[in-house]
Amino acid sequence: MQPKESGKLIYAFPPYKRLDFNGEKKVCVLMEGLVKIKKCNHEETAGPGSVFYSTSEVRTLKESRVLAFDLEKLKREQPKLASKILSELEKNKKETGETATKPHSELMYEKAVTCPVCGTRFQALNIFDYKLKFLKQDPDLRQYYENIEPIYYDIWTCPGCLYANFKKDFLSTADSEAKKHILQSGAKKRRQENPDGLKEPGSIEYAIRSHQLALSCLEAVEAGPMKIGNIWLRLAWLHDDRGEKEEANRAREQALRFFMDAYTGKSSLLLNPGQMEQLVYIIGILNWYTGNNKNAMDFLLKYLHSPGKKPRLVEFAQDCLQEIKKACKNQTGDD
Repeated sequence: MQPKESGKLIYAFPPYKRLDFNGEKKVCVLMEGLVKIKKCNHEETAGPGSVFYSTSEVRTLKESRVLAFDLEKLKREQPKLASKILSELEKNKKETGETATKPHSELMYEKAVTCPVCGTRFQALNIFDYKLKFLKQDPDLRQYYENIEPIYYDIWTCPGCLYANFKKDFLSTADSEAKKHILQSGAKKRRQENPDGLKEPGSIEYAIRSHQLALSCLEAVEAGPMKIGNIWLRLAWLHDDRGEKEEANRAREQALRFFMDAYTGKSSLLLNPGQMEQLVYIIGILNWYTGNNKNAMDFLLKYLHSPGKKPRLVEFAQDCLQEIKKACKNQTGDD
């Protein structure tokens, strides 16, 4: 689908479309909206004012307006302007491209990020996903990898205003002035509650506190129940790592509450069939974890009858149902 031309050099793109100009490589200046640019080992989200080349790896995240032109033609007609744009492209490459990333360890690299709330520039840690070696998975979807705990690095936290969010949503959550204002207004409280700030990612303490900050930020901007539920589920995993059973159980109960809200509320309309099936599964598993065996059976049986069920989750669901039946049998025998 080609972009709709809204001016001589300005094009309007709908959400989730490639910035394609019949295969021509153009220099683009984002005037409105958000785009995601896929690099060789990570993705970047770019906002208004960003300068980049159009490629098949650039997609819009929302409705966007782009100023696009042929650089060679611009060099001939307006060489001074072309020179400025080339300088900006080189600057972006140095600041945010692959050449700007710094190795942090064998599995990680640093990336320069600008906070969308307060403008603070900081180095965020990222994991080379292609280097991860999968080990195992728990019934509640937690995955384990060799030599690293990815969930310890899932959240980016701005050292300036302590805005925190999943790294994939860090730039896009504050995409409106209203949300940005709400997050800015809460900065003072976040700093008062964390007078020493947060240390570098990688420790269990950092992971728990950054997830708690993300929870606070997402609740402030009234994020959907799926996002908030996912934060609570990860907090349960982190409390498990610290051996805090009561806190882990409470976090799972909260995750279940928000997932049920996602399942029964309006946000369910935004889920595709695969997401809905996984939601049914995790609701069943969390009911089992929290001792609600009847609800666990209902949802897990529903999952086992879904067309898109995954073999590994089917195995977990069947094992869980066997445990529930065994527990019911033992209770009957005791009576």
